[in-house]
Amino acid sequence: MRQFESMLNVYHLLPRRSWQSLQSLHIECQSIGINCSMDTLRRWLKAWLAVGFVEEMTESKQYQYRQSRHQPFITHTQDALLLHWLSRYFAPLLPDDVYRLLNKQLQVLDIEATINQSVSLRQYLDVIEIDLPTLPHYYHFPLALIKKAMLQQSVIHCVFIGQSLTLLPQALVLNRQGWWLRYQIKEVALKEKEPVLSLMRLVVCLLWVDES
Repeated sequence: MRQFESMLNVYHLLPRRSWQSLQSLHIECQSIGINCSMDTLRRWLKAWLAVGFVEEMTESKQYQYRQSRHQPFITHTQDALLLHWLSRYFAPLLPDDVYRLLNKQLQVLDIEATINQSVSLRQYLDVIEIDLPTLPHYYHFPLALIKKAMLQQSVIHCVFIGQSLTLLPQALVLNRQGWWLRYQIKEVALKEKEPVLSLMRLVVCLLWVDES
């Protein structure tokens, strides 16, 4: 999750018209707290490049980047559809600043009306199957605490149906079976300092979360 937030922040640092060198972008990243090597930064940029959001130019063996002028999502209806999916499935996991931006955009766009009125987009909606579970809003707060613990690599206390655990959260996984929390626990009997057991559990079995 921390890497995902860093990649989003790196993307927003890129200019839209002029080019920015890899070296100057790395310095700018360091100045705002994104601690990564030059190689890691280039891997992130190559990932954005692969999906069409970033352009790359090589001049005198110097890599330069900017935001792509040919975005994959460029029409009003496509933007609405993307925001709709983000708000439905991934809003609790987005970085705080991105989540605020999403809410602002959702207030501007009448998403459902835009999607329903789009004849050109309807042909895609008829064949694309999105069958993912949606969590009720009261799960947003415990998910936010879990996200915070993952970013800080801190231990939290989670109460599930039938079990109470002190754990180190690793990842939140979404698939057709539901939202899953992957976590590590310490084996008290062995008195190990490092987590030794890695498990997964459905988020719908989670009752509440306490920060340690």
